[in-house]
Amino acid sequence: MRRRFGEAELTSPHVRMGISDDRPGNLALFSTRVGGGAPEWGSGEVGVRCALRGAWLLTRVYQLWSSVRGEQAFGDLSDCQPVGTFRITDAPGKGPVAVAHAATDGPVHIQHGWEVRACR
Repeated sequence: MRRRFGEAELTSPHVRMGISDDRPGNLALFSTRVGGGAPEWGSGEVGVRCALRGAWLLTRVYQLWSSVRGEQAFGDLSDCQPVGTFRITDAPGKGPVAVAHAATDGPVHIQHGWEVRACR
């Protein structure tokens, strides 16, 4: 994300990034207010990158939304707005049933295992 905030010097504003799939609300939200504090910034134009680890998004198109708040985390310096789009094209699992399931059901895959046991 590249933003210019005029001549104001910002030393550590807060960044918020959300992932959406065209439904209301975010599927996931990442914020410096929650996860690790605001990054150090200077003045002028900067680039901010959020690296995701372990996200299992299924086949479809997703939108990235972002906003920036001041150092006190009150009041947006930029409105929440779309800043990018990406497409996941490879579904987990094998065969046409897995591909159809990934394209039509919930957008997030959580690793899991099944256990069957007798009821008493």
